[in-house]
Amino acid sequence: MTDHYAQLDLVGSRVGTWEFTDTECYRLDSEPRRGGLYHYTAADQDALWTLLGEKNGWYKEGPTATFHRLDLFAGKFHRRMARPEQPGRGRDNIWYPGEAADRVTIAKARGQLAVLTRKLEELCQTVHPEGTNLDVYGHDIRNLLILASTEVEAHWRGVLTSNGQVLERPNTADYVKLAAAMRLREYSISISAFPWLGPIAPFGNWGTTRKPTQELAWYAAYNETKHDRDGQFSRATLRHAMEAVCASVVMTVAQYGLERALGDGSLLIANYALVDTPDWKPADLYTPPYDGAGWTAVPFAF
Repeated sequence: MTDHYAQLDLVGSRVGTWEFTDTECYRLDSEPRRGGLYHYTAADQDALWTLLGEKNGWYKEGPTATFHRLDLFAGKFHRRMARPEQPGRGRDNIWYPGEAADRVTIAKARGQLAVLTRKLEELCQTVHPEGTNLDVYGHDIRNLLILASTEVEAHWRGVLTSNGQVLERPNTADYVKLAAAMRLREYSISISAFPWLGPIAPFGNWGTTRKPTQELAWYAAYNETKHDRDGQFSRATLRHAMEAVCASVVMTVAQYGLERALGDGSLLIANYALVDTPDWKPADLYTPPYDGAGWTAVPFAF
């Protein structure tokens, strides 16, 4: 049996990555890995842990380092799912190893998000987004709601298919799997142009009941006004359109990390700020490869 562990210090920063087998352990990020300072052998894993404690005195005055078993081996990642390199929260803590093939997908997502952002800004130059104005509706607002919602659907489907899910006619019962997998409920963002508005969490309660469509008010409104414009026209509000645009922002960032999703120094990254991000655990870390083989994508186990 082989396991990989992240070694963290008292403040939670990673100080090393270890590989454990049944009878030996060594740091992957040290040279030489075997036969060096951080290489131990013992009869079994229990003995290895005891030996580590004895050699380093980690349990005399309290632990000075902690080990956390990683869900993914070093050099492994899930397609279109950003994860942290270090545990904890933070807008700069979410990154995506990616592949050359993802550059085109990222560029298209960024281009579409720029269109959505521009359309939202244009609408808000006519309807000031505050108070009861957020509940106004109209044709241009409905069009933006539909466009932004279908973009989110494209993201949902893309993530699932990239991770080996076979989808013939997917719906929110399929898409809601991403809420936990990508920690979407924990994201909230603010729109820099409208500082009087509070943070928007477009996936705030998604997956908490058995009604995945109704849990997303903006998505339910999109479905209703798309299929029944005459009867549900009033559901296409500025509030719902804004939430749908923010959902597209969250999905893009949750796939590729902030800078890759919005572009370092771009107008997009200036328009949106991450207020809340997932509280990633040490087990969730993406760990750089140490064998020279590069990154390898593995499907997420939904």
